[in-house]
Amino acid sequence: MSSTELYRVSSDGDVKWHCNFSNSWRGAILIWGNMAKRYLNKEIGSMMCGNMDDLWKLNKRLDIPSAHRVVLMSTYDKCVVHRERIPRLIQAYDDYYVEGWDMGNIPAFSFELGKLFLDRNCTAICWNQTSVCASPWEYHDNDEAIQYNIFTGADHWFLFDRLEEIEGEE
Repeated sequence: MSSTELYRVSSDGDVKWHCNFSNSWRGAILIWGNMAKRYLNKEIGSMMCGNMDDLWKLNKRLDIPSAHRVVLMSTYDKCVVHRERIPRLIQAYDDYYVEGWDMGNIPAFSFELGKLFLDRNCTAICWNQTSVCASPWEYHDNDEAIQYNIFTGADHWFLFDRLEEIEGEE
């Protein structure tokens, strides 16, 4: 079965696997479905077979609560959250709940993030939303696995920095 993978960034910047949450459909895809239904009046199944651009653009809609946009953005590829911002992400997960929404793995995400926040050797956290896809945090060079490093790599972005840019545009 697929899983959502949580990664920990060590103090040297290397991204290392931390844990799995079973059934990736209880993570990003569930969040996408909740957001599509509430803000686009669409079912995620029909969107996944076509264009998901409207869903990805919800992060820029300031009429949507910040917590909902943060949770959505946390599912985007190559998203990283600095350790000192983990409490804000946990709060967004807590505020994300809307009556009738299935929270899936979000409570488990919050629990693990709380542990990583207390880890002084953790610089940041990031995800691979589904184990069905190759991890964006590891690449291979001549069959040797090489961990991504956030200090030397340029293929990532920081969630709350991006959110502040978006909110500053208005």
